Amino acid sequence: YYIWSNQIREKLTNVGVENAFYLPFYPDSSIMKPDYQKASVKSIDVSFIGNGDKERNQFLNQLGSSIGSLKYTSLVYGLGWNNVHGFNVKGQVYNNEFLSTIYKSKINLNILRNQNKGAHNMRTFDIPACAGFMLHEYSDEVVGFFKPGKEIDKFNSVEECSDKIQYSLKNERV
Repeated sequence: YYIWSNQIREKLTNVGVENAFYLPFYPDSSIMKPDYQKASVKSIDVSFIGNGDKERNQFLNQLGSSIGSLKYTSLVYGLGWNNVHGFNVKGQVYNNEFLSTIYKSKINLNILRNQNKGAHNMRTFDIPACAGFMLHEYSDEVVGFFKPGKEIDKFNSVEECSDKIQYSLKNERV
C-alpha cells in the first residue's frame, strides 16, 4: 500500500500490513505554471480554493466575521458552500484559472478536511508550486515539508489566522 498520510501508514502497519509506504502528494511542476502575465496583478487579498463542508464553512464564517469589516477582497472557490460571511463565493476553478487564482491571491488559505488533519492535501503543494503565498492550517507533516515564517505561514485557530491575514496585508508581507 502507498498512502499519502504517515498516520494512516502507521495504522496499517499496526494492524499487520507489511508493505505500507508513505507517499505524500506532490505537484507535477511541468503543468503547474500559471500564466504569469495574465495574473500579474495580485488582485485578491485572501482566497480559499476547495469544496465546502461543515467544518470549513464554520471556520470561514468565523474568519469572515473577523476580517470582513476590513474590506478585503476575500473569495471562496468550490462547491458545497453556503453563504460565507465576509467572503464572496465563486464556483469551481480549473486548469489555468485555478493556477492563476493561486498566483493572483496575496494569501492562499489551506484549511484541511477532517480526513487530512495532522497531514496535508494537494493544495499544500499546489500553492507553492504556483508561486503563491500559503497560510496553512498547522499539521506536523506540513511543518516537516516547509519552514513556517519563511516558506509558508501556519495557523492553529481562526483568531491566529485572522491576525496573520491582517498583519500580512497591512505590512505587505505578501
